[in-house]
Amino acid sequence: MESLGRILKETRESRGLSLVQAEKETFILKSYLEALEQENFSVFPGETYLLGFLRSYSEYLGLDAARMVSLYKNIVKQEQEPPIEELVGQKTSFSLVHILGIFAAAGAVAFIVWFFAFREPVVGQTAVSESQELSLLDFTGGVMEKTFSEGSGVNVLINDSSYPVVFKEFADSHVVAEYSDGKFVNIPLRGELKLDITGDGAPDIKIIARDYMEKASGKELVIRIDRAVNMPSPQGPSDMLSVEENEIIANSGDSLLSPIGSTLESSRKLVSYSVLTSSEKEIMLLDLGFRGPCVARIKIDDGEPVERFFKKGDVFRESVKNRALVWVSNAGIVSARVSNKELPLGEEGEPAVWMLTWVRNRDDGQYQLEMVPAY
Repeated sequence: MESLGRILKETRESRGLSLVQAEKETFILKSYLEALEQENFSVFPGETYLLGFLRSYSEYLGLDAARMVSLYKNIVKQEQEPPIEELVGQKTSFSLVHILGIFAAAGAVAFIVWFFAFREPVVGQTAVSESQELSLLDFTGGVMEKTFSEGSGVNVLINDSSYPVVFKEFADSHVVAEYSDGKFVNIPLRGELKLDITGDGAPDIKIIARDYMEKASGKELVIRIDRAVNMPSPQGPSDMLSVEENEIIANSGDSLLSPIGSTLESSRKLVSYSVLTSSEKEIMLLDLGFRGPCVARIKIDDGEPVERFFKKGDVFRESVKNRALVWVSNAGIVSARVSNKELPLGEEGEPAVWMLTWVRNRDDGQYQLEMVPAY
């Protein structure tokens, strides 16, 4: 069978393109391009991401995107399906030697099962923990978002120490996670939870459980892990911020709201800013334009979230009455506008989350349209 990765790599090299140049021109991170060329599909946070990047990269190289997707699906199919011999069996001629060998193997298996099931534990012996038997991903960066199956997880590296977090069970409404030598927590589906895995009293990571993905091999879940997160910053005294009839009310200032949460990494720190001021709350038109491949999740007012892969040239437009929440996987390639005002989202290659919301000024009754970063 043709090698998808080899086709991608040889085509790129035949055109005299480096991975660095391809990254700049496709807006796809170099690590993802390398993963496609090496057929290392496990690094992608989900198949939606993978297929979107594969199509974009194939088109960039002048290849038939549909054919490349078909090659990928054939690879996945071969990995999931057992050989035909296992399904229909093989004709085998059994001799006395074969029969004796089978009885000997069966006896050995029976002895091993008996030995480990019924023997008394030896004092002072340390059993191999379940987490040691698992293949856990090392989490060394600031943010990780990918698909996990039941029993998989991450090793969070902090100050040269490793702290395993294992996703033990996927229930309908939550995920059961184990951390810190036998502690269990429930992470709500489409919700988040902050964990103190070092035991110092401060949260070390934030885990967000996205959505389930049904695959032939079983249920998988898109999970985001963010290490550089503190508890949400206080907005100030209780009389400085309130919500009345779905309106946010705050005291006056250049920006009325503080960021949602905080980060320990200075390079990721963003500030809230005011987009415009109006005497009344107006319906806004949110306009997002995509200059390259990007995954985005967008929630408008009380509507259902929209999640999809956007290609170069795609546009998203929607009317907003009160507020919108926007998450993008690559902030630098998304141009955002509302009421003809540019809304900078972030740097190229960086994910970003922003809330766009109307806030009523308690002092003068005016409305301010605020852009508030979230971590």
